[in-house]
Amino acid sequence: MEIGVDGKAALAMGLSRIKGKAITLAAPKGGEDGAVNCWVNAASAKEVPRSPLGLALLAGLFMLALTARLWAGPFTIDDGYITFRYARNLAQGLGFVYNAGEHVLGTTTPLWTLILAVSYALGFSDLPRAALCVSTLADASTSLLLYWIARSVGWQTRWAALVAALFAVNPFSVFFAASGMESSLFTFLVVSAAFADLRGRPAWAGLAAGLASVVRPEGMLMGGIVLGRYLLQRRLPPMRAIFAYLAPILPWVAFATWYFGSPIPQSMVAKAAAYRWPWPVNAAYLLLQLGSPAFCWITLHSTVRSVAPTFVSALVGSTAIVIAGAQARRSLSDLRARPELWVLSAFAPLLAASYVLAGLRNVELFDWYLVPLLPFYMLGAVLFARRITPRLPGYVAWLTAAVALSLWTALPMSLGQSADRGPFMPRGVATWREQAYAVAAQQLETRLKRAKVVALSEIGTFGYLTEARVLDTVGLISPVATRFYPVLDCPGDNCVPPDLIAQERPDYLVSFEVFLQPLHNSQWFDRDYRLLTQVDAASGRGLWVGIYERRDLP
Repeated sequence: MEIGVDGKAALAMGLSRIKGKAITLAAPKGGEDGAVNCWVNAASAKEVPRSPLGLALLAGLFMLALTARLWAGPFTIDDGYITFRYARNLAQGLGFVYNAGEHVLGTTTPLWTLILAVSYALGFSDLPRAALCVSTLADASTSLLLYWIARSVGWQTRWAALVAALFAVNPFSVFFAASGMESSLFTFLVVSAAFADLRGRPAWAGLAAGLASVVRPEGMLMGGIVLGRYLLQRRLPPMRAIFAYLAPILPWVAFATWYFGSPIPQSMVAKAAAYRWPWPVNAAYLLLQLGSPAFCWITLHSTVRSVAPTFVSALVGSTAIVIAGAQARRSLSDLRARPELWVLSAFAPLLAASYVLAGLRNVELFDWYLVPLLPFYMLGAVLFARRITPRLPGYVAWLTAAVALSLWTALPMSLGQSADRGPFMPRGVATWREQAYAVAAQQLETRLKRAKVVALSEIGTFGYLTEARVLDTVGLISPVATRFYPVLDCPGDNCVPPDLIAQERPDYLVSFEVFLQPLHNSQWFDRDYRLLTQVDAASGRGLWVGIYERRDLP
């Protein structure tokens, strides 16, 4: 049943049911549903197309996301290889370990590790490509979820399709789908939790939040929001939601406590000890990310040497925050009557705020941590476009927004500049670090057959390609290293502690030279170790990977 009412009056009325029947709050004839100032009735929209044209639209959105990511191909970054080695060892029967026999939890993404281990055991031994395929399916599914979310809150089909398509081709999302990281899977699960809660399915929302918590620790934030919104309504969460949330978490906590001694990853402990991140940096980085085209600060940071884009991004990000703040009072008033929208509206701001607060504890904000914010960023961008074009004819408003947002999304794209990476990857990304470690692994291949331990300041690529026993000088998988931090006179987070090398005496040491500065300041190092060779990591940048051997090796 449709009722033509003014958008503001509809929100003020706050009606979602009449005599137990769902209703749709539609815009007046000749108007555009963009005139509505906030989300509209979530229980009434026909979000699932049933016509052949509607199904074709969904198939097109799904294929668009698939094409953008598969065209990019695997583009694995060093951290992705850490999980790959855990997954391979697990599939080969060595256990959930990085080094055989050492029960250390050096990954924060156990479910992602298990999925890749199953892929390897089933014969998909090319883990970079297997990870790409899983991430691609996750992102394509997220695109459809965004469409259904938009339809569920009353947006017309064209606006719902726009937000889904913008996410499907977003270069920031494409890059991290290809990176080997768990970002796409985590994003899919948190969006699934928000969608399930929106549709009034607390058990499914709890299960998705629980699975997200076993992919990344930040998933517990979504779990807290899904269950906590009932407490804000002064009632207990449904038991089925609580049980569904705990179902994937409790088995992992029990196993990790038994197998590793604690469910808290050693990598989190090591980063807290080794990294020294100035507290305002996280807030500044979030601001720049928010103000960058397509939420993709990577491109501006790596390709533009001028400070002008930084100021522009900061200005745009600040303006977005001011606009959001100005709308907050009205939005909060609307949301009080719409508890089904609380999870959808709260997750992104609370996640961003948690990263800012984490900066106070010197926690470094890595790029892939921000990927889960992207779907909510896209929803906000399209919602803003709808709000500023209410007086334009419907299709003119949509076309104006579609052109503007598409250009904004396309600005960071490579668009054919890298023939082997497709047009949707962001400009400026490179794997020179991973390539340098791959060359180092190849050069040490014959020597490593008789080596006992290789010390690494970055353990991903080299460790995955060689299967050598690794001493992680940062401590992600080597707890012994954490007590040697912080390192004095260290130009970066990954500096090698001299006392650690003196105590453990690894057979080989492989690291970027910049991380070896404290060692070179120690007189004993040149006496006990000799330089075998250096690998040029980035021609013209003065970045070298040094390969050192202990002098007393036979």
